[in-house]
Amino acid sequence: MNQDGIINETDMKFLVKNLYKSNPDATVKPKEAVADKYSTDYFNELGIASTINTLKNTAESKNTVSLSWIAAVNATEVKIEQSNDNGVTWSTSTTEQPVTVSSNNAVVTGLSENNSYQFRVKVVGGLNAGISNVVKVITEDALASKKK
Repeated sequence: MNQDGIINETDMKFLVKNLYKSNPDATVKPKEAVADKYSTDYFNELGIASTINTLKNTAESKNTVSLSWIAAVNATEVKIEQSNDNGVTWSTSTTEQPVTVSSNNAVVTGLSENNSYQFRVKVVGGLNAGISNVVKVITEDALASKKK
């Protein structure tokens, strides 16, 4: 906040840029959601540019992963990317249904069982342009699944 007590565009950009930076001296962790809303929800309502930070894994099997996130605002392209080399390289994921600019979930298919993957949402254009948070997932082992 400025010395005059007024929050301006520069202040908000600083807040958005630094909101999720880690602080090694912090003794508390910021809440993921407040009043059932994520920071991305609030930023979108206020028209403040921010990348999607709500990507999460909702289910996995031996060959698929289900992902969800808050839909991007005014995007021109949205896609799911995956990496199986700990984020060194990324490729576009294959999904059950096409990922559109209004999508807020997807089922990624064609994965190998018992493998580690990372996923992210890439948004082009609009209020949420950029790369989302990264989600790490290990697909199920077919043999272990049968023993359950």
